[in-house]
Amino acid sequence: LLVFSLEPCSPVPLLLLAQPMCAAKGSLPGGVGHDAPVPVRLCVRMRPMLAHELKKGERSCCDVSDTSVVVNSRGVGGTREFGFGRCYTPDSTQEQVFSDCGVVDLLEAALQGYSATVLAYGQTGSGKTYTMTGAEDLLLEASADAPPAATDGLIPRSVRALFHKIREKSKRDSTGCTVEYAVRASFMEIYNEQIRDLLSPVRDKGLQLRWGEHQGFYVAGE
Repeated sequence: LLVFSLEPCSPVPLLLLAQPMCAAKGSLPGGVGHDAPVPVRLCVRMRPMLAHELKKGERSCCDVSDTSVVVNSRGVGGTREFGFGRCYTPDSTQEQVFSDCGVVDLLEAALQGYSATVLAYGQTGSGKTYTMTGAEDLLLEASADAPPAATDGLIPRSVRALFHKIREKSKRDSTGCTVEYAVRASFMEIYNEQIRDLLSPVRDKGLQLRWGEHQGFYVAGE
């Protein structure tokens, strides 16, 4: 599943496709999203125009519908239309993006043992961090039991939903078996081709990316 942030004034959308590991049999269990089962769900989100852009008289060159973006490049290449699994206007809320972009289905698949990936891709300043995390200053002040804030992004909402699903599955188990889930988290940053552990209190010099026959790609020491 990919969640994109698209610059309003970009002449064309910049796209990236990836195949989740869980798609080996063709699709996630039950399908990702609300239509036919697909291994990859591609979404695009438009950010609002910024104050300095509006001050210069710039305007958006994109028209957004539920499943397509029409880009008018103003004489350079004409008008082009791009189709997506789901498109979000600048007025879309964080709750709307979380609810129907496919992340909820991926969480369910993860609890069934599938590997799932959410990838945000876009230009600098296009809204990737806001879509994924939300307002970071509010996250630092929030408690674990508090309901999600309107600005919370995909990561904090997914964490809450994941633990809620684990509690519900434990309650619904009528087989007499005890289901145990192990939840492990890491938070890393790749910047200037260096990998850093953002949860480590020690400022490391950069971690190493490795590949193993059984693990696939992994970060050594994590």
